[in-house]
Parts: sequence; structure tokens; C-alpha cells
Amino acid sequence: MAAIRVELLTYGSSVYELAVQLRYEVLRQPLGLVLDPADMATDSEEAMFGAFLKHDLVGCLHLRTLNAEQVKMRQVAVKADLRGQGVGALMVKASEMWAAENGFREIVLNARAVVIPFYLGLGYEAFGGPFEEVGIPHRAMRKKLI
Repeated sequence: MAAIRVELLTYGSSVYELAVQLRYEVLRQPLGLVLDPADMATDSEEAMFGAFLKHDLVGCLHLRTLNAEQVKMRQVAVKADLRGQGVGALMVKASEMWAAENGFREIVLNARAVVIPFYLGLGYEAFGGPFEEVGIPHRAMRKKLI
């Protein structure tokens, strides 16, 4: 596979629109849900990352500032045919570097139960009990940044 590169996305750009479509296809459509405008309400205030294979957007990830020390990772999506090939890990690592460089000390997220092992493998820890979000089981997770 050719090299994957991860870049910050610009809100409102054509690539941002592709990322919105990818979020729908990966995160909502399989559950029979629509991408609600509320899901995008804070996009303009978030750091958005895109993973590219050549010129094609193949993954996206958002970081929402919670406070001076903490960001929340959300809307992590990778095209189905590229899952398990390191795209998600590259995006997570790039977002962690960005967060640390911007003074944040911790990343938190709500992981779907099926991807908890992925985040555990990247050094995240689960905390609190299981809960339901968008109709499926989740766990809260976090990672301290160096």
C-alpha cells in the first residue's frame, strides 16, 4: 500500500465535505441513522484530521477542546476496505502530536465496544462502565499525553 499522509482539514472546504460524507458512510449509515446537523454543530471549532492515500480521503478524525488541558477525540472513521491497515493508528498518533504541541495533556473519547481493543493497543485506558450511544455499546477511554 502507498504511504498514508495525515493532514489538518479546513472547515467548509471541499475535502471537509468529503469527510462529512465519510463520517455518514462509516459511522451512521450502517446503523440506519442519518448524520444529524447537531453532529456537525461544533466542526468549525474543532481540529479535523484527514488521512489520504495518494489524493483520496480515506479517514477522518476530530478533536474537540473540552478545557485548557483536555480534548475529546470524536468522529473517527476509516474507509471499510482500509481498516486494519494502520490508517486509524496514523490519524490517532498525528492527533496526539497535535494535541501535545498545543498544550493539551489528555485525550478522552467514547469508543464503540468493537474498537476498544484498537484504542487499548494505542495506550488508551477504559474508565467508567459501559453505556449506550447511537444505539450501541460504548466505553469512555482516555490517554495522558507526554
